[in-house]
Amino acid sequence: MILTFGLILSMGYEVLKITSLGSRSLLHIASAIMFMNLNIGIYASYFKKIKRSIIYYLAAAIFIPLLLFLTSSLKAELSLSIIEFAAVCISWLLISPYIGETIKHRVSLIIYLCIVVGNAETDLWQTEKWILIIFDILPVIYYFILLLILIERFITMFQSVVNSSLLDGLTGLYNRKAISTRIKQCVEKGECAIVFTDIDNFKELNDTLGHHAGDAALKTVAEILQEETDDIGFPGRYGGEELIAVIDDKDTISRIEEWAENFRSRVERESNVTLSIGFSIYRYGLTPEKLLEQADLSMYSAKRTGKNKIVEYKDGLDTGSI
Repeated sequence: MILTFGLILSMGYEVLKITSLGSRSLLHIASAIMFMNLNIGIYASYFKKIKRSIIYYLAAAIFIPLLLFLTSSLKAELSLSIIEFAAVCISWLLISPYIGETIKHRVSLIIYLCIVVGNAETDLWQTEKWILIIFDILPVIYYFILLLILIERFITMFQSVVNSSLLDGLTGLYNRKAISTRIKQCVEKGECAIVFTDIDNFKELNDTLGHHAGDAALKTVAEILQEETDDIGFPGRYGGEELIAVIDDKDTISRIEEWAENFRSRVERESNVTLSIGFSIYRYGLTPEKLLEQADLSMYSAKRTGKNKIVEYKDGLDTGSI
């Protein structure tokens, strides 16, 4: 809302400037208000709440010079120039460091200061045409930089929304919905292996060392799984302490037990937990749900027959035998 208002003001300011409908004082006021709204709007696109200090300082930047002007201590144009300069200083100190695009934003502030200087009526600007041309170009550069900042911010926000719908918040792995979609795609392709893993004694770890220790262990295992599936599969968190890898690389599928053992041993060496692992390889006629169920049964078989081991699904391995 603030950003939209700022953009409308900026367009109005440029219309006044081009058509020469407004006095110089009116242009200064419009420029200052436009500048403040745009910069507060940019800040608001990064934070839901605007710091009160920013509002207070901007209010002081407006009212102190105006008060001096009303008491005849300063000339009108000088008062308004102080407002613009103070607004730039406040934006430099209180907005730029916090928006993620500090360098671009500060470059835009410097350009805006140059625009303020260029708006002053002096003989120099009127006699030197090349300087006038530069000052005519500066607003275009200023708005272009602000546009870049906003586009990059909106792209980041869009990516965040997309990632939140696909990724698990704790581990950064793909979530259950994304994993289910990937399994269906692999089954349609005809080349797929599912490796289902469960962290051994995870409840005891949470109960004895606390949930932060459990979360740390889960993140460590997730990082190793992500590294091990790079370019060969799709790592995910299926739920709780259960992680899953959907492997679609033909060469890796042919030696899937070796791959699973390498993953298991890495976790044992590099963390304070062990894994029970089960896997199932796609065979013609299997549905995605059945393939996943087979890997799940294999994992529970590993868990109930000693833990810290790998079990391959074979015909006859069912709930009864587990």
